[in-house]
Amino acid sequence: MEHDSFNRNVASGCTLLGLLVVLTLAAGAQQLPRFDFPFAHARWLWYYEYTNAFDTCIVRYTVGEFALLGSDTVALINLRVPKAEVRYGGLATLCVQGSSALGRDSLLESRGKTQPFEIRSGSALRFYRRLEGTIVCDTTIEPPRRGRLYPSAELINTVDEGWYLFAGCIPDRTEFVLELVRESDGTVLLTLDSIGVLPNPNAPKPVRYGTEPDRRIRTVALPQSLWGERAYVRISPRRWGPTPYGMTWQAVSRFVAESLFYPDSDTLARIPAWLDSAYVAGLWNERNRAIFAFVDSVGRCTGCATWHPIFLTADGDTAKESAMRDSLIGMIDERGYVRAGNRNPYDLRDTALQRCFALQFAEEEQYVRTFDEYDSSYSAAARSASGVTIDRWIRRHTPRPGELLSLVTPFVREGDPVVFSAAEPLGSVTIRFFDISGRLAKEFAVQLHKGTNSLDVQLVSGGYFVEVSGGKLPQPLRKAILVVR
Repeated sequence: MEHDSFNRNVASGCTLLGLLVVLTLAAGAQQLPRFDFPFAHARWLWYYEYTNAFDTCIVRYTVGEFALLGSDTVALINLRVPKAEVRYGGLATLCVQGSSALGRDSLLESRGKTQPFEIRSGSALRFYRRLEGTIVCDTTIEPPRRGRLYPSAELINTVDEGWYLFAGCIPDRTEFVLELVRESDGTVLLTLDSIGVLPNPNAPKPVRYGTEPDRRIRTVALPQSLWGERAYVRISPRRWGPTPYGMTWQAVSRFVAESLFYPDSDTLARIPAWLDSAYVAGLWNERNRAIFAFVDSVGRCTGCATWHPIFLTADGDTAKESAMRDSLIGMIDERGYVRAGNRNPYDLRDTALQRCFALQFAEEEQYVRTFDEYDSSYSAAARSASGVTIDRWIRRHTPRPGELLSLVTPFVREGDPVVFSAAEPLGSVTIRFFDISGRLAKEFAVQLHKGTNSLDVQLVSGGYFVEVSGGKLPQPLRKAILVVR
């Protein structure tokens, strides 16, 4: 979605706490998120990458950007991603080796699914998929003809030109099928897409087959018989051939929608979009301009600017990126928006900053909760306190030498307990909870024992300050806490 129209949506709603999964569009224009902000768009810009690797070449299939298109709305559909496997600063998961068996890879098929959605009347499913072949290592073999030089004098299919490999370097037939599956019983309702590539024993350019295998964007109208069904999309990878290992799977995220770097227009172009330096630089410049508009819209709506996306350039110009960051901070301070850098984050009396932190924490929590098998730190801590399990998270948050007491759960869900960790028995203490205006919300007199101590507080959602005093504490412990629904 273009950032100007998105900013208007944010300003009118004056909240970022709800993930934007349905975009209402003017005049039927079906525009989708382009960049990795807000968090709802960042979550949507995750992709699956499947790789069938050989000695000198690989076949790779990338899929993502699923969306349900209506006449005037777009519902974003996220890929399922295991939270426990997310690595590399939250940008990718671990790489998983698939089955060595031929045919359908049931192991990788079980991982390749979207989150379920309801099929609306008159809707169509839109998605991005890219099939490519690549040479991956140096070789003394005579290099193949790489097609025409870029830029070409005339329009050509640059996607097709990119498939010149070494003859015989792809021994397997590799195929990817997208199936629409009913959520309740696993029945395949519709085959949405099927593309693949054949071995190339005698020719440098292998044959691709299926429904327009060189195109990247597909839109499939969903028949009336499926309206009202709850379903998900399953990616079914398949291979046949002599290689013994099978494919790999990985989930990755992007700062910019990948379909913008690999558009369908490449099938009739003079140069591939991803090689067009002016075009690529324009995309990064557009993203950087959108950051200013995004942060300003959030500031006008909430008064807060405690988080913003990082600036990036096509050529990795760190000086330019730093200058843009300084310029953004100048704009934030000039307009009086609250940010962590111009306040004391440890001052619990600064209710404006604590409110902004609460908003940020709540949105981040909603983002990570969209990952599969997400188990928040406070839930793990609460179970540890009840004796169900001992989580390493608790051990990492026990008091350091010299500290007698620490707050294990800086944010909790409504109804979950607040957990403290004591280095030794602290005796009878008073625990008070204040709302962000400074009013006393709850007060408890409790005995704190060595180890984890769980307190059933029953606070409604919002930001609070907790103060623990008395007992063997030489001075009160004061911390901020966030309660979310």
